Amino acid sequence: QDSYVVAGNVIGEIGAVSGRRYDMSVVCETSVQLYFIPWSVLKSIIHESESAIEIQNSIWKCIGVRLGVVLTHSKAPFSDWPKEKLMAHLESGWVPPLQQIKCLNITDDVADIILIEGVCKDSTSNVIYYG
Repeated sequence: QDSYVVAGNVIGEIGAVSGRRYDMSVVCETSVQLYFIPWSVLKSIIHESESAIEIQNSIWKCIGVRLGVVLTHSKAPFSDWPKEKLMAHLESGWVPPLQQIKCLNITDDVADIILIEGVCKDSTSNVIYYG
């Protein structure tokens, strides 16, 4: 199973919404700005607030767009698209609230799906996908 992590901020975002730690050493090649937010503060906002599901879905969408650009730009039909068109296509997507869902029915108006995190199975073909 391949793992794709792009910009450094995606690492922090995935950790924030998944609750997983990403321990690492970082060497900066240019000047950077860093702002440390304690996990207790992030957890209270992202996982425990009244808007937790909406906040998590917004963060997952940002992650999905960034990873989607990296993963799809070399694949047909996206390989001929300018980056701006691909970004607009991905930005027009949505993240379903899957926290309580066991089965998601995909309708004909869905053009593409990017599985960011987790495992799913196509109930028609029985193919299992890993994100």
